[in-house]
Amino acid sequence: MTRSGPSHTIQLVNNTTGKWLHLLSSNTIAQVLFQRPARRLLMQHCGAITIALFLIVGIIVLDDYGMTVDENDQRWIANANIELIMGREAGHLVNNVHERIYGVAFELPLVLAERVLGIKYENSRRSVHLSRHIITHIFFLAGGFFCYLLTYRMFNNRILALIAMLLFLLHPRMYAHSFFNSKDIPFMSMFMIALFFTHRAFRRDDVSSFMLCGLAAGVLINLRILGAVLLVAVLAIRVLDLYQASDNSQRRHILLTTAVFIVSSIWLWYVITPGIWSDPIRNVSESFAAIDRGTPNVYQLFRGELFWSKDFHPPEYIPLWASITTPPLVLALGSIGTFATLFRCVTHPSDIFRNTTFRFGLVLIACAATPVAAAVYLDANIYNGWRQMYFLYTPFCLLAVFGIHWLMLNLDNRWMSAGVYVATGATVAVTIIAMAGMHPHQHVYFNFIVDRTTLEHLRTQYDMEYWGSSFREALEYLLEQYPDAQLHIWANASEIVGLNLEIMPREADTPRVLMNRDDPDFYITNYREFWGNGSFEEPSDSRVYTRTVYNNTLFTILPVNPSRVQAIGTPDSQEIGRTYKSAISKPPVWLSNFNLHLDGNTIIYIKSPCEAEDTAERFFLYIFPTDTDDLPQDRQRHGFDNLDFDFEDRGGMLDDKCVARAHLPEYNIAAIETGQLTPDGNRIWGARIHISNQMYDSSEQ
Repeated sequence: MTRSGPSHTIQLVNNTTGKWLHLLSSNTIAQVLFQRPARRLLMQHCGAITIALFLIVGIIVLDDYGMTVDENDQRWIANANIELIMGREAGHLVNNVHERIYGVAFELPLVLAERVLGIKYENSRRSVHLSRHIITHIFFLAGGFFCYLLTYRMFNNRILALIAMLLFLLHPRMYAHSFFNSKDIPFMSMFMIALFFTHRAFRRDDVSSFMLCGLAAGVLINLRILGAVLLVAVLAIRVLDLYQASDNSQRRHILLTTAVFIVSSIWLWYVITPGIWSDPIRNVSESFAAIDRGTPNVYQLFRGELFWSKDFHPPEYIPLWASITTPPLVLALGSIGTFATLFRCVTHPSDIFRNTTFRFGLVLIACAATPVAAAVYLDANIYNGWRQMYFLYTPFCLLAVFGIHWLMLNLDNRWMSAGVYVATGATVAVTIIAMAGMHPHQHVYFNFIVDRTTLEHLRTQYDMEYWGSSFREALEYLLEQYPDAQLHIWANASEIVGLNLEIMPREADTPRVLMNRDDPDFYITNYREFWGNGSFEEPSDSRVYTRTVYNNTLFTILPVNPSRVQAIGTPDSQEIGRTYKSAISKPPVWLSNFNLHLDGNTIIYIKSPCEAEDTAERFFLYIFPTDTDDLPQDRQRHGFDNLDFDFEDRGGMLDDKCVARAHLPEYNIAAIETGQLTPDGNRIWGARIHISNQMYDSSEQ
C-alpha cells in the first residue's frame, strides 16, 4: 500500500490480473482495512464455497430429473461383478464383452452401499434411484473442484481457477447428465481427477506422486478402457524426459518413477476389474476390440440423415456434435489455448523439458485429439451424439483456461484484459439463465451455431431427447391433470416410461399408471420412432400436452381413446376418484357385493372389479337420527330419512371399480341402514350400522 498526496490515495495491486488502481478517499481507509480480511478469506475459499452452492442447488433440483435407458443396466453390471467377486456364477458378464467395457469403480460402491444400508431395490426403487442420482452429481462436483485445484496450481490465480471450475460445471448437457448418466459423467470427472494427479507428478517428479498418478489412471481405465489415452500420453512425456536426461542418475530416476506409474496403474486396474480376472490378456484385448464391434447398432439422426450407427460414421461426426452442443466461448477459448500451446512448442521447443505447465498443455492436447483421430481412423461405432466422448471436454475445458491465460499475458491494455474476464463472466451468466429456462432438459442444449429458431428444425436434423428422461414430465402432467383416475398409457419407448414411474412418488393404493399396449388412453412419444426422415408427425389439435425447447418438440402426449380420456377428465369422475382415494384409506365397515366405507359425513360404496351393467344397480339408504325432531316434518312419522338412489345418480366407474357416494344429513345420526335392491324392489343384501358404538348388523336375502 502506498500513499500519494493529501487525499491519501490507496493503490491496491492485484498480482493475478496485473496492476489495478483504485483511488479511495482518506475517510474510507478504515472501511477498506475492515473489509480486506473478509475479502481475503472469501477469495481463499471461493472454490469450496462455490461447490457448496452447487451442491445445495443440486439437492433442490434432484427430484426434477427423470430416469434414462441405461441406469438399470449399469446397476445390473455392478451386481454381476459382486457375484463374480464372491465366486458365484456370473457367466453372462464373463461372456459379454460389451458389458466388460464399463468398469465398476463407480458403480460397485453404489450397490454395496445399498446392501450395507439394507435398502431393498424391490421395495425402495425410488430411494435407490434418487441416491444414485445425487451421488453421481456429487462426483461430478468433485471433478469440478479438482478442476479448480488444478488450475490454481498451474497459474496461481484463484479467479482463473474459479472461472475454470464454472466452465466445467456449467456445460448445460454435462450438468443434466450429471444426475442420470452414471457411466459417461463419472468417467469425465475421474479424467479431471487423474489430470490433477498427472500435473502433480510432473511438478514434484517423485516416486510417491507418480504412484498416485498411476492409481488414478488405473481407476480411469477401469471406468472406460479409453482411459488408457492418459497412460500413453504420460509415457510419451517420460520418453522425452529420458531422451533429454543429462546423466545416468537422472535416467535411473525417470525409469524408476515411470515403472512405478505403470505398475501402480495396471495393478489397480486389474484388482478392481473382476471381469478380466479369468484370462487378463484375452479379456483386455477383447475389451479394446469391443470399443467398436461390441457396442450396439442403433439408429442415428445426423444432419437430417437417418442411418445405423455401425454402417456410417462421417469423420466430422464427433467434432460437429461437440461444436454445436458446447458453449461458444469455451470453443473459442479452447481453440486459442490449443493454438498458443502448439505455437509455443514450435517457437520454444526446449520448454517441453523445462516448463511443467507447458508440457502439461501438450498432454491435454494429446488427450483431446487422440481419441477423436482414433475414432475416425478406426471408423468407431459412436452414437447418441458425442456422449461417449464427453470426457474430451475435460482437457478442452482446461485448454480454454490456457487460452484465457494467454490472452491476459498478451493484452497490454489493462482494460482489454479486464474485458476478457467480463466477457467470460457474462457468458457464464447467460449460460445459467439458459439452463434455468430449459430445466430440467439441459441435456438437449444446442448453441447458436445451428438454427434454433426455425420450427422443428433441430428435431428433424439431430437426435434430441434420445435419453427419455423427459417422460417423467409427461407422467407428472397426466397425474396432475387426472388426479383421481387410473391411466393406461403406451409410448415409443415404454421401457423408459416404466423406469420413470419408478422414480416418481408413489401412492399407497393401486398404481395409477398402467402400461397397456393394447388399449391405452394416451400415447407418449419423444420422437424416436424414426418414421420417414426421423420425425413423427401428428395433428397438432389432437395433442394433450407437448414440451418444446428452441421451438422444437421434446415429447408429446396424444389421446388414443378420446372418449375415455374425456370421461376420466370430467369433474364428476375426478370427484369420484377423490372419494375412492379417501375411502380406501380406512377399513370398510361392511363387506358385500359393494363394500361400505364411512368417511366423515359420506358413505361410500365400492365394488371391484365391476362391469358396466353394475352402474344400473339400485340402493336403499335409511338414516336414523338420534333425535327424530331433527327429521323433516314429513319424515318424522317414519322415524328415518329415506335417501334411496340409483347408482348412476351418485356414482360412476373408475377403471375396473364402481364407486358411489352419498352425503349424510347434518344432524346427529344414531344408525344407518343401507343395501342393494333388485329392479322390482327386493333386497339383495342389507346392513345396519350403529354410528354410536360402531356395531354392524346385516340381513342377506
